[in-house]
Amino acid sequence: MPYNEMQVPYDNKPLTDSERKLIKSSMEQLEEGTFFSSNISVDEEKPYVPIPSSKEKGIKGVTYVRKTPKIGRNDLCPCGSQKKYKKCCLK
Repeated sequence: MPYNEMQVPYDNKPLTDSERKLIKSSMEQLEEGTFFSSNISVDEEKPYVPIPSSKEKGIKGVTYVRKTPKIGRNDLCPCGSQKKYKKCCLK
């Protein structure tokens, strides 16, 4: 579908000559099928090398050990208010 008429955009300002040229060249590229073609070249000398995971490297995870036991939501609050933790300091 050729783009023959240059329409006025939504803000009702007339198009400038540079905007008309840009729209015209973009529409021609769309019609030719070259608008979305990539100009990025792939370097074929460097093949894709996947990064090994931690299991493949032989690295083991580190387990975190708490110094004090974890406070449950329904335990008494450690601040001394005698309220449940979920109603006091968890908020």
